[in-house]
Amino acid sequence: MFGVTDQFRRAQLAIAALFCFLGFQYATWASRLPALKTRLDLTEAELGLLLMACGAGAAASFPLVAVLMKRMGSRRLAVLSAVCLSLLLLALSAAPDYPVALVVICCDGVAVGSLNVAMNAQGAALEVTYQRAAMARLHATFSAGSLFAALLASGVNVVTTDVAVHFGVAAALLLLLVGLTRSGLLTEDQQTP
Repeated sequence: MFGVTDQFRRAQLAIAALFCFLGFQYATWASRLPALKTRLDLTEAELGLLLMACGAGAAASFPLVAVLMKRMGSRRLAVLSAVCLSLLLLALSAAPDYPVALVVICCDGVAVGSLNVAMNAQGAALEVTYQRAAMARLHATFSAGSLFAALLASGVNVVTTDVAVHFGVAAALLLLLVGLTRSGLLTEDQQTP
C-alpha cells in the first residue's frame, strides 16, 4: 500500500481491496453469462444449474474453510483464495463444454467461500486490533468492485466480444490488486486483542 503510513488505514485499504476483489470477480463472470450460454449451447435449466453450482461450492466449502483457517490463517487463505479466483476466470473462459464449466464454477464457489470467510476474519481482526469500526465500509467496497467489473465489461465489449480476452484482462487486474495489497493485510499475531 504505497504511501500509506497509518497502520489502521493501510490494513483497512488492503482488506477493503479483498471485498472489492470479490465483487469484481463475481460480476465479471456473471456479466458474461449470455456469452457463456451461447458458446456452450446451454438451455435455461443448464444455465440455472451453472449459477447454482457456485452457491453449492461455497456452501460445501465451509468445513474445508474451517480447517484452512486454522492451518493457514486469514491472511494466507485470503491471498490463496484470491489467486485461485483469478485463475478460475481463465479456466471458465477456456471451458470446452458444460460439465467442465460446472466443475470450474463449483470450484469458484469453494474459493469464494474461502475468501469470504478470510476477508471477514481480517475485517473483524482490524476492528479488534484498532478498536475502531470498519466493517460497514469494507462491505461497501464489494459493490464498488461490482461496478468496476461492469465498467470493464462495457469497455472490453467496445473492442471485442471475446470472453477469453475479457477474463484475461480481469484476471490480470485482480492478480495485480492482490500483489499490491497483500503486504497490508493483518498478520496472525495481530489478530488477537
